[in-house]
Formats: sequence, structure tokens, C-alpha cells
Amino acid sequence: MFTTHRHAEIPLAALSGEPFQLWRTVELEQNRPWFCVTLNIGKGKANWRTTYLLASEAELERMLHDVGPKARVEAVQVVTPSHLNGSGMWQMEALAELVRISDKNENVLGYALKTSSGIIYSDGTDLNSANVDRAHIYCCKTKPHLS
Repeated sequence: MFTTHRHAEIPLAALSGEPFQLWRTVELEQNRPWFCVTLNIGKGKANWRTTYLLASEAELERMLHDVGPKARVEAVQVVTPSHLNGSGMWQMEALAELVRISDKNENVLGYALKTSSGIIYSDGTDLNSANVDRAHIYCCKTKPHLS
């Protein structure tokens, strides 16, 4: 989850009547992976890129599901905390694959993700258990599937 603070708000949007807010900074409240998604929006010559910061796998799944016909996902990167990646610092890397792991009643147990370097991160859910279902939520077209 990202937190915003009033002192970091840029009042420009409110003055122009836009239905959004602008912020100079946001605070990350959780010490867990988050995602950076670049979309190409538009059609033909009238297109532009925009980037979203998403605080969870569930939010990424929701966004990928809701992307309309005028938008195309260009890139997804995952930012992992030091305790997960073992490097001593936060790291950003291209996401190769995201898998939702559910029980037989379709209750989400967790997610597993694979980076472009082949590292697989999971929240402790056993990927190989016969008692779980796996749904591929995102797969970069040039990367192999999680096994």
C-alpha cells in the first residue's frame, strides 16, 4: 500500500478541475514486492505511455484483467525488498511470470513470480503441491513458464 501526505500534494490538478490528484512523493507502507507497469495507451499515432505503481499481486492481476482494448501492457517490473532478494537493498527487475495459487475452492493462497533472471519468489505457498490450482496471470511472451 502507498500512503500520500498532504504536504506532498501538488495542487495544480485541483485548480484546473481535473478529477485526479498529483503527488511529489508517496510512502510505501509494506515491506513486500510491488510492481511497476508501463502501458501504451491509444491507437495509431495518437498513443502515449504511462506507468502505474501497484502495491500487490492482486492489484496487478486486477489491472491486467481490466486493461481495455485501447491499452497494451509494454512492460511489468517487480520491485523486491532486501529480505526477499537477499541483496541488502530493494531491487527492480523485469517480471517474466506471475502465477496465482488457489485451493480447490478457489480461495487465493498466494502468488509466485518469476523474474527475467529466472529467480522465483513465492510467499511460502508450495508450487508443486497437488492440492492447489495454478492460474497464469501474466507471462512475458519471451520467457518460459514456472514449473
